[in-house]
Amino acid sequence: WTIRAGGRWGLFGPNGSGKTTLISLLTSDHPQTYALPITHVGHRTRLPGRGKPGVNVFDIQKRIGHASPEVHAFFPKAYTLWRTVHSRLAEAFHPKPPSTTKYAGTLLVEFEDTAAGMGGWDGAVFGEAGLSVKRLALFIHAVVGKRNLIVFGEAFSGMDSVVRDRCFQVLRDGFDRNRQARLVVGNVGEEVPEADT
Repeated sequence: WTIRAGGRWGLFGPNGSGKTTLISLLTSDHPQTYALPITHVGHRTRLPGRGKPGVNVFDIQKRIGHASPEVHAFFPKAYTLWRTVHSRLAEAFHPKPPSTTKYAGTLLVEFEDTAAGMGGWDGAVFGEAGLSVKRLALFIHAVVGKRNLIVFGEAFSGMDSVVRDRCFQVLRDGFDRNRQARLVVGNVGEEVPEADT
């Protein structure tokens, strides 16, 4: 399986079919990523049996935006929504993220009305927000850095349909076919952006 810039992929199957395992290999979250001959952004994670170093987890993950229930489950609950979004712009996960970028600012303004009911992006805490707002914050977290690959693993489940449709519009307007690829994993057709079906 080769994913190239500009590619739009859909990965579908029933629960238990291996979608989550495949995505964890792709995003380097699975231990077997470093035992198998997997290539990320032109570099092998490891060359089995040859002892040669490959690309490391941090080099892989800084090129991938990822939103999924698994990311949601492990995300720091004490972060504000603003920090949730901007933590993707930092070099490491927990340090204070850098100042906002123009694209991040545009997205926060675009969805300001959604966060307003929770106290706004600066005032609301991720762990206390409603499910739809949490999924929105993780969606923006995934796309804000304009990574080489964006993976949405059932990222739109539990999201209000109006907010979901606005997220799909962001994907239509902001997808860079020269530099980015997109993979959507799901079970339900309405949780897949139109261009990916």
